[in-house]
Amino acid sequence: MDIIRECQTRFENLHVIVNEENLGFAPAVNQGIRMSQAEYVVMFNNDAFAQPDWLAELVRVADSDPKIFSVGSHMIQHFNRDLTDDAGDYVPLFGWTCKRGDGLSKERYQKQERIFSACGGAALYRRSILDEIGYFEEAFFAYGEDVDLGWRGNIHGYKNIFNPKNPDNTNYYIGLPDDFDYNAFVSAVERGDYKTDAKLRKE
Repeated sequence: MDIIRECQTRFENLHVIVNEENLGFAPAVNQGIRMSQAEYVVMFNNDAFAQPDWLAELVRVADSDPKIFSVGSHMIQHFNRDLTDDAGDYVPLFGWTCKRGDGLSKERYQKQERIFSACGGAALYRRSILDEIGYFEEAFFAYGEDVDLGWRGNIHGYKNIFNPKNPDNTNYYIGLPDDFDYNAFVSAVERGDYKTDAKLRKE
């Protein structure tokens, strides 16, 4: 909270929403979207680091075509900067969500192209389309809500674009620790026991 208070003193247009409990990613960001009045809204995780021209590049791509719903970033592993963490998300035949390019060379993902879904960890969304198709699905506490949203954009005929056109337009992403147990996380959410990550470490 000290960091937030410092930011409030430095940026007079900064609006902070304080919730009394952990609502989860989707409900929390939807609060921010509803408060916004801009043409675009941007998601950016607090464990990511952006290049200086990152946001301008996302806006440039979105401005090029009114049918573009989202613009995703090239997210690079923070501790191994030759490898991709996420170059967009997708749903394979088996029905679960996957990160495109996870653990692969970042050189494989240097072309702007259409993707199934942008990763909500560092992405831009067109507000008018959000108003049309709906915001992040709040039934997802965390994970999967960005893919669901991208899927809805596709169904309505809009585009999700991956933008690494500028080689410096990358985001270094710390992400989850190696011993994080995603299945335990899902189980904890289902039990309503997600206040601490103590139970989410692999034995």
